[in-house]
Amino acid sequence: MTKSALKLAVLLFFTMAVGHPAYAYIDPNTGGLLLQILTPILGIIVFFWRRVLLIGRQIVDKLFGRKSV
Repeated sequence: MTKSALKLAVLLFFTMAVGHPAYAYIDPNTGGLLLQILTPILGIIVFFWRRVLLIGRQIVDKLFGRKSV
């Protein structure tokens, strides 16, 4: 470990070891907002993944001369 990496590791250790109050809180409606953001993203991922699998299956079927279901 080089001297600069060791200094950085010691600095990070002491920074995390000393606790300070945050004086912050998470708004009660933040969970609802996160749910509204993450739900459509999850839907897009599921739809996109199904489409990728369908296209992959069609390519494999064309390569092996099978009929698509």
